[in-house]
Amino acid sequence: MEIGFWKHQLKVGISLFMEILCFVFAVTSIVLVVKESFYWIVLVFAIVMLLLNTYAVFFEAKILYKVFFSNKGIRVKRLKKELLFINWEDITEVKATPYARGDSYLSFMIVNNQLDVDLTKKMYDTIMILCPYTGIKTMINNLPQFKWYHREKKK
Repeated sequence: MEIGFWKHQLKVGISLFMEILCFVFAVTSIVLVVKESFYWIVLVFAIVMLLLNTYAVFFEAKILYKVFFSNKGIRVKRLKKELLFINWEDITEVKATPYARGDSYLSFMIVNNQLDVDLTKKMYDTIMILCPYTGIKTMINNLPQFKWYHREKKK
């Protein structure tokens, strides 16, 4: 069984929203240019923003990556191309890598590489079900940044 998650979900969502917004802005600018030629500056700005955002979506290092968790390990793909496969037994350390105030990535460390993911409750539950090694589960549970994922709900 293999379950996939977007590696950096927030960046994917923001990028796709900005892509749609730039497209709408460009179409609106075209309509304005047809009515009055003064708005050609707005059209040029809209097209430049659309091109920059398209470049960011397809060539940014952290966008459009998907992480798949299975019983065997962790697989990372980008646009159907496999980039990395990590066996659970190859993971030497699990740590929290801060990237913003109060936010951290869950980092899986192997000998010559590191895999960072935005940990969500759903991803945490998947790791706890599919990972066969209790040592890795314990390392994740011992991280104070992710302590709320394994708390029991009060009834």
